[in-house]
Amino acid sequence: MAQQAHAQTRMALVIGNGAYENLDKLRTPENDATTIGETLSSLGFQVFLATNLNNDRMRNAISLFQKKVEFADTVLVYFAGHGMQRDDENFLIPTDYNPHLQSTNASAINIETIVHELSNRLRTNLFIFDACFDDSNSNLIGNKTIAPPVNAPPMGSLITFSTTIGKKAYDGIANHSIFTGALLDNMKIPDIDIEELFRNTRRDVLVNSNNHQMPTTVSSLITRFQLNASQALENSAVDQSFMNLSEHGFSHKSVLRDMENGLEISAHDKAKQKLRKLLCAKLTSPLPPQCQ
Repeated sequence: MAQQAHAQTRMALVIGNGAYENLDKLRTPENDATTIGETLSSLGFQVFLATNLNNDRMRNAISLFQKKVEFADTVLVYFAGHGMQRDDENFLIPTDYNPHLQSTNASAINIETIVHELSNRLRTNLFIFDACFDDSNSNLIGNKTIAPPVNAPPMGSLITFSTTIGKKAYDGIANHSIFTGALLDNMKIPDIDIEELFRNTRRDVLVNSNNHQMPTTVSSLITRFQLNASQALENSAVDQSFMNLSEHGFSHKSVLRDMENGLEISAHDKAKQKLRKLLCAKLTSPLPPQCQ
């Protein structure tokens, strides 16, 4: 007997930090994150969008997201903002980071920690970091070395940096950074394999930056993956268990709690809305609150 297909559960955490208190403010990360979130929603992702997070809220957002993705088939993390390297490690910088008053480990987010906490070899894990990783934002204690991009990612994971480690990433002249603008253009291509998508993005960034910026991708993927798959969601591919939807789609109370902690559930998640409607149509009275 053939096993029934199930709907793929895609979840994304999208963060854009631009309003820094003690570092140079960045012009594009909020726009970058918002447009990336909307695009991912149109591609079937349940999107958590957050902007301008301080250290506590950023750590809390990552922790909450980690709890939500246990049964996801695809997990994507996107960050736009300041980054840095220190003592052979790479970090994402919250908006309240002060390079002169705080230690790096306590007040910045280690990329290795994010990758290993959110990776699962049974699913596809994608990490996209649009940030500079040099020592210009670090404090004055420690060795100034050029860190490697990241240790080999866990099986089933892909990590992309918007520029070579130790080099600058540029804002661009429009509403998006050079990297995110190129990424968005390539995300529109249907049925393109994810590794080809990032090769195309690397080529476009090199052209648009006059060879000054070159994105870097490290991959441990073992199967093909398409962000923009043309196959539409069919009724036969829907898991008929409403408990499954509740687990992945979140209850009203959990949505409110997440928003209080700096997370915003995207209102443009058409795929999730369609899945909810299909599942509710299969239920009989009394209907659960999610269907009323």
